Amino acid sequence: MARRRRTRINQGTAAGQEKFRKSLDPERVAAKNVRRAAPRQEFYYYVFGITFGGRKLIDGPFMSYAEADALMSTLESAEVFEKRTKDQAKATREIKAELLSRGEDPDKAIERVKHQQ
Repeated sequence: MARRRRTRINQGTAAGQEKFRKSLDPERVAAKNVRRAAPRQEFYYYVFGITFGGRKLIDGPFMSYAEADALMSTLESAEVFEKRTKDQAKATREIKAELLSRGEDPDKAIERVKHQQ
């Protein structure tokens, strides 16, 4: 593969000075450094609840609140959390941290939870 050589602008000549001035043109610089649109920040919904058998459960990610709400009706008590991550393990840690910050009993908040598959 051939290497591409980078040329330097010779500012000692009139042509070099003109190239240098053009390289500093704000419109040209702005056009070269156009940032692409950032990816949309999507929210994912996770259900944290207790089954009728007494086990803690975290299920998700769901793309809509309606999907998460449908699962809530099958649990004894449940709550929907809105998170920016699609990674279930990371969302579980964030949910547990949120429960601790609310004043939940630390032993109960840190207890292992079952992940629905």
